[in-house]
Amino acid sequence: MPLARATRTVESLAGQSAAGRRGRLANADGAFETAHYSFEFHAVDLGREPRAWLVSVTDITAREQQQRELEDLRTQVQTQGEILRGVLQAGGARFSAFLQRTDCLDEGHQRF
Repeated sequence: MPLARATRTVESLAGQSAAGRRGRLANADGAFETAHYSFEFHAVDLGREPRAWLVSVTDITAREQQQRELEDLRTQVQTQGEILRGVLQAGGARFSAFLQRTDCLDEGHQRF
């Protein structure tokens, strides 16, 4: 890549954080693994030298995975809350009758 083009590319990204960029890395066995990285670009003044850039790269794969897991848990909590609200609105006697009809209760003991 010519220096001018590389400089324009880096300058367009300068000062911006490219959080959440994904990359695919080859493992020793040739399989690929997806990772998430955050890039930060900072211009460095070296006097008479051409403009230089300091690039900070942070692996944020674990943080991205935790964020996805948190969103999944929030969805589960919302669904379970809606089920519980429906049960409470239907009333305990009606719910018990439903369990007996569906054979979920055996001699007064829960089987689920």
